[in-house]
Amino acid sequence: MSLPPPPGEPNAGFPFQLYPGYPTYLPPAPPKPRSRAFKVTIITLIVLAVLAPLALIFGVAFGIPAYRTWYQNELIRRVHAQQPLFEDQLSYDDGKWPVGDAEDGRSYFFSNGAYHVRGQRDDLAMSAPGAALFDDDAAIEATVAQKGSATSSAAYDGVGLILRVAADGQDFVVFYENQEGFWSLARYHYVN
Repeated sequence: MSLPPPPGEPNAGFPFQLYPGYPTYLPPAPPKPRSRAFKVTIITLIVLAVLAPLALIFGVAFGIPAYRTWYQNELIRRVHAQQPLFEDQLSYDDGKWPVGDAEDGRSYFFSNGAYHVRGQRDDLAMSAPGAALFDDDAAIEATVAQKGSATSSAAYDGVGLILRVAADGQDFVVFYENQEGFWSLARYHYVN
């Protein structure tokens, strides 16, 4: 089937495609002019596609440490807001801590409003076991000071807390910190 001639042209009795000066195909429609909003949207999407990975890397690199700091500070605030399970200023002898001299040169005493643990041997670990206070998880806070230092084993000299002691005293956890700021949390289990 052939198309009729364009309007205003004479009908020569043959299809207009063959009429001289007319194209044999329909020309494409001219492109629509893009609106300013469309152009801004496309540029914004391209910029976001480029910046999104950078924002993710920045967020991980700086966001996680900031969150961790906030979280730790929030935990400390929550612990301090609660009623303590046990509190002792260790400023006088209230019968909760050992007092006296041991045969191996250890001594435990209160002096100048503080509890003291003193030893004579560099190779001897010292502890002052108090009464078991609770059997569940707990936040523990202590302020300690070390005066004097072992000379032969200074690398192992420090202060700490003994936690989760078993009834037989053969299984426990120790938190320890030395004078250089190195700390460790270790479990000890003695096997006979």
